[in-house]
Amino acid sequence: RLDDAPTDWSNLQVRLGAVLRDPAQPEFAAKLMALHKTMFDQLNSDPDDALLVLVHAATQEYRDYSASHALLVAVVAELASRHVAGITPAQRQSLRLAALSMNVAMTALQNQLAQQSAPLTPQQRAEVESHPGRSVQALRAAGVTDTLWLDAVQHHHDAPPGPLAALEPALRLARLIRRADVFAARMSPRRGRQALSATAAAKAAYLDEHGQPDEAGSAIIKAVGLYPPGSLVKLANGETGVVIRRGRRANAPTVACIVNPAGAVLAAPAPRQTHLPAQAVSGGVAPHEVKVRLNLQRLLQMT
Repeated sequence: RLDDAPTDWSNLQVRLGAVLRDPAQPEFAAKLMALHKTMFDQLNSDPDDALLVLVHAATQEYRDYSASHALLVAVVAELASRHVAGITPAQRQSLRLAALSMNVAMTALQNQLAQQSAPLTPQQRAEVESHPGRSVQALRAAGVTDTLWLDAVQHHHDAPPGPLAALEPALRLARLIRRADVFAARMSPRRGRQALSATAAAKAAYLDEHGQPDEAGSAIIKAVGLYPPGSLVKLANGETGVVIRRGRRANAPTVACIVNPAGAVLAAPAPRQTHLPAQAVSGGVAPHEVKVRLNLQRLLQMT
């Protein structure tokens, strides 16, 4: 387990942002591979810690959005892929790399849009719509030859719904990235919109473009739960808490209470057992509804 997960993940995000901003820089592919390995090692040291730090960061701010979003999508897609039969370790590596680099052709624009309250201009919309193909071009120019990685980037916005086993490997990976992308984006604020609760984000990931249950979305819910670590929840007793670990059931995570039923902030987070009816999770809470500055190190020590 990492000694200082918040710092380690923050440092990784900064380094990833510096690499993604310039795919034409020397040794781009090698640098991205090294960052990918660090991410994978940190994730495997404790997946709950990773989710707690990354989900909390995603719900709080939109600075350096492109890198923070890529990290969260890569982590969620990786964890979801472990619940999908037939995906090999080599394919999962291509999945992680595709998730990290899917928006490399629009990193600066993505950061700009996160802080832009006005609608997209026609030029911005054209750049957004063309970015999958342009990202593939940038990756090829940087020396990437992994066709599974490249094809997953190409199709991360148009991979179709339906049974994953029926899709070719690249589309299967792209579908996981697409639903993880939706899940992460719904929990992230922009200057022009507030973040949604984890419940709303989970529903958005779980239902496909036609409002039907989605297998890739289902894998995400199995992997991170209805209330992933780092998200805020309301309990049956009226308390508000932050999820600190996933539970054996998707709807029964480990929660630390931070606000009492009267709305007062607790001096220190208090653990709650959500499998008990009185302390059961009754729903998600949007980040802007709770004005509490969390001490992530203290929360991590509780787990």
